[in-house]
Amino acid sequence: MDDLSDEALRDFVTQVCEEQVVARELIRKVSWRKTPEQILCIEQLHRAAVFARTWLPSCPKTGEVIYVSTFLQGLVEVMKPHILNSGCTPLAQIFTIARSALIRLDEQATGSAWLIRHVMGWGLEDEVDLVPGLSEIHHAIAKALGSAGLKKISPSINPRLH
Repeated sequence: MDDLSDEALRDFVTQVCEEQVVARELIRKVSWRKTPEQILCIEQLHRAAVFARTWLPSCPKTGEVIYVSTFLQGLVEVMKPHILNSGCTPLAQIFTIARSALIRLDEQATGSAWLIRHVMGWGLEDEVDLVPGLSEIHHAIAKALGSAGLKKISPSINPRLH
């Protein structure tokens, strides 16, 4: 996560990645974009996050939150096969995994934590309108995940928006 200049966001991603169930998946080899090339899952997530940050011009701080949110949404896709029989949605499971790291991020960088919650669909529904460009952020993330081979491109990653 050397691409993140914000220490609080870097710590957040590191804490999520250190969760045992996540760490196991991150070192798994995956195909890269329908080629014979094999890369680590963490590299696939990183590439998607870089794509999203690149495609959506924004201030550096928002760009870093987009990077982190893309990484998290990529984790949702990566973890789906392991979550399907758990009784909760993949998005809810990733929230459970990230919850303590998100609370810590809230203490260090409240604005970033708030924006991540809303981008991921974990924020308060009545505050969604307070996030400028949320649909553009969702579109950039979906496009980045699709380009990285993590999911089909859809207009929104947030199930509450449709």
